[in-house]
Amino acid sequence: MTRSPIKKNSSSVDNLILENKEWAESIARAVACAWKLDAEVDGIVSAAVEALVECAHRYEENRGIPFRAYARTRVHQASCDAARQTRSWREGQVFSGSIEAKARSTALELLKRFPELHQGALPFTEEIGNIKSSIRQLLLGATIIYLREQQELEEKFDLTDYSKLLQALASLENIHQWLIWKVYWEGLSLRGLADEWGVDPLGVIREHQVIVSYLSSLFNRKVAIKIKRPKVRPSLKKKLSGKKQFQQSSPFQQFMKNLNY
Repeated sequence: MTRSPIKKNSSSVDNLILENKEWAESIARAVACAWKLDAEVDGIVSAAVEALVECAHRYEENRGIPFRAYARTRVHQASCDAARQTRSWREGQVFSGSIEAKARSTALELLKRFPELHQGALPFTEEIGNIKSSIRQLLLGATIIYLREQQELEEKFDLTDYSKLLQALASLENIHQWLIWKVYWEGLSLRGLADEWGVDPLGVIREHQVIVSYLSSLFNRKVAIKIKRPKVRPSLKKKLSGKKQFQQSSPFQQFMKNLNY
C-alpha cells in the first residue's frame, strides 16, 4: 500500500527539487550509459526526476539525514527500473518482429499447400462442418514445415519430438512420401508438383488432403480406433508407377537413415 505524502511547505519542496534536479539527471545519464541506452536517456531521466520529486515531498529534515543520502537510492533505483523496462520493451519489439516475420513466412508456405485458403476456406475434410479437423490439418502442415526448417538449421538434429511424425511419414506409400517431400522439403506448390509429374492438379490436391487428414487424425488422441494408412488412387498410381523416381528408395526412409535413426 502506497504511503500518503507528508505535507510540507511547498517552497521548501520546490527548493529541494530545483537544487537537486541536475544531480538526479546525472544519475539517470550514468545509468543509461551503463545500460547502453543513451538513445533512450530521456525516459530514464524522467523517471529519475519523478523519483526526486517524490523524495522531496517525503523528506523529513528533522531526522538529520542529508537529502541526497535519503534520495540517492530511490533515484538510482527508479533509473534502473526505467532502463530495465526500456530494454525489455526494445528487445521485445525485436523478438515480436521476428515472431511476426516467422508467422508470415509460415502462412505463405501454408497457402502453397492448402489452395483453399486463397478463397478464404479451411482445408477440406470428410467430416462436413468439422472446423477442428480442418484446423488440425493446418497445424500438422505447419509442424512439417517447422520440422524441415529445424533439420536445415541444426547440424545435429534431435528427433525426440518428431520421431512419431517421421515414422508416420516413412510408413506412407512411396508416391505419398514423394508428394510430401516435394511440397514441404523442396518447396513446390501442389500445382507445380502436378506440372512436374504431368498429372491433373486436382488429383495432387486431393492426395495431399488425404495424407494430411490421415496424419492429423493419427495424432488426435480422441480417435480410439486404428486408422488405416491411405492408399494412392489407382488412376494416379497408374500414371506415376513407371517413373524412375518412384522406383527409388522412399525419401523419408532415406531421410531417417541419414539421421542415423
